[in-house]
Amino acid sequence: MALVSKGITQGKLGELAGAIATWDLAVKRFGESTERELQVLVARVLVTKGIMQGQLGESAAAIATWDRLVERFGEGTDAQVQALVGDALRNAAEALCMGGDAEAAIRKADRLRDLAGRAQSAAAVTQADWAEAMARALRGETRRVEGLVRKIRSAFRPGDEGMLRAFQEGVPTLVALGADPVCLAAVLEEEQEVHDVLRPLTTALRLEAGEKVRAPAEMLEVAADIRAAIDEKRGRCGR
Repeated sequence: MALVSKGITQGKLGELAGAIATWDLAVKRFGESTERELQVLVARVLVTKGIMQGQLGESAAAIATWDRLVERFGEGTDAQVQALVGDALRNAAEALCMGGDAEAAIRKADRLRDLAGRAQSAAAVTQADWAEAMARALRGETRRVEGLVRKIRSAFRPGDEGMLRAFQEGVPTLVALGADPVCLAAVLEEEQEVHDVLRPLTTALRLEAGEKVRAPAEMLEVAADIRAAIDEKRGRCGR
């Protein structure tokens, strides 16, 4: 716990390389432990280490870190550890898509579907749908992306902050990878309750498509931030 906390503090201070080194020590010392609590901590460390490697521009290293987590814990039965395995697979799929490898990302999505079946996890199914949607967007398969986003939306609970963040992060990624913003906006607008919660996002998508949108100034400001996130992601994937 001391090593994990130290790494977290280093990360908050912007010392990403130091945090990674601290977590490497934690994994080296406890990575093979059979104690459940330590397995959860090691899995969480590996997920976060990969995220920080990605922030440092080390995409290949991040994917390798997440693959290590999946290799170590992928066949386990503990629900909390398997949720972290799901996070690793989804993160790896996104990184692969950003690097232009749709086929490898689809393999990660397939592995997520296997995990979902074993764990009977609806969350893993949704992660697999996001992962596949990103790969299909990269391949220009508009209708397939539309169907997957519609499926994800059908499970959306407007009061769930985690799901809200997933849409706020996932939809801009899809657009950056080549998804049609008009099609995505139309899918999100099909259910009024969902649309009400995600209106800044659909506003951003409509603006991204070149449409004129009338909305309160505050919403337009949020939409501008979303479009900036799309541009940043687009720049990272070379689009």
